[in-house]
Amino acid sequence: MTDMMEKIMNALEKLCTPRPLEQKPPVVLAKLSSAKKFTLTLAVVMAYILFLMFTLLVFLSPLLIQSEDKTMLGLGVLAYNIVSVFMMCHQLPMRSLFISGIQQAVCARDMGIYLGVAVAGIIFLKKTPDYMKTKKFFLLTVIPIALDGITQTILNLRESNNLLRIATGLIFGFGLTLFILTRIKSLNTNEFKETLRDIKFIILTALSTLIALSLLSTTASLLGSEYVSKSEAIQLANATANAEAYYIPPRTPLTYYFYPHKQNYNDYILSDLEKMDWVESQINMLLFNDTVLFNDTEMPDFFKMDAFPLKHYYGMWTVVQTAENQSTRENPVYTNKKGSYAYIDAITKEVFERQEH
Repeated sequence: MTDMMEKIMNALEKLCTPRPLEQKPPVVLAKLSSAKKFTLTLAVVMAYILFLMFTLLVFLSPLLIQSEDKTMLGLGVLAYNIVSVFMMCHQLPMRSLFISGIQQAVCARDMGIYLGVAVAGIIFLKKTPDYMKTKKFFLLTVIPIALDGITQTILNLRESNNLLRIATGLIFGFGLTLFILTRIKSLNTNEFKETLRDIKFIILTALSTLIALSLLSTTASLLGSEYVSKSEAIQLANATANAEAYYIPPRTPLTYYFYPHKQNYNDYILSDLEKMDWVESQINMLLFNDTVLFNDTEMPDFFKMDAFPLKHYYGMWTVVQTAENQSTRENPVYTNKKGSYAYIDAITKEVFERQEH
């Protein structure tokens, strides 16, 4: 009996005694060849350059879309429609920055995010402070945009302003970019920075950038030749040369329909857009189509909207002929001056709506 008890105790002792952790051999990652490292570095740098080019297009989009030069006009068309086709932004005018009376291709928050990404890339290439590499720093950059966005869009407790939107977007874009870049090991080496200074790399990057600019210019020229310019829109509306023209981005008519704070604005153009038959018919098609899952109290699922034949989906012009020396009433987005309003499709050149206010 004593032997049996001793065996049991020995067995329990073995079970309760922690085993030493096995020393696993370190994982040896396959080293990239110098050619592959060169290619990876080139891909990262070119992606950043292309992003900077797109950010510049978006920032200057209001000036480009008003240009009478067809290539410049085409660059503006690219900015607005890339954003629209790839569902990158709602393009609501009251949440966007305006330059020369025309709203940018993206909202103020997205513009802030793009600027934050651009700044973070420059900081990363120089030297990123250690505290900016931490998860805590990244989480701190998320808090402002989360609070501003949730209280405005989800809870509908308040309406934010563009200064807050661009500031929170910039902080978030900066933090997110550094968080990602500092965790890509192949980019955090002296060899990566040495490659950037290599004369062969600089020449190849310059040539790649020139090719990208050439393709962009050619595409923009083709698009601009088919698109209605500001002066052409005024002529199509049979308005005088001093008439005002406002560019309406592709997504604005549909997203404004669901905007929860529209009562805060007194704007004839937005009011007209909301009441137009083609907007209402397309909203109804989206609301009652079984493939789009949302109800009339929610924002629509824009990832499914491109499956529908949407009218005037590549932008439009609104030409306003007003009496001289007319003052603007309180709180418009585009305008609320009294006069004749003509709505022109920027691709088909169709004057599809006229209103008197």
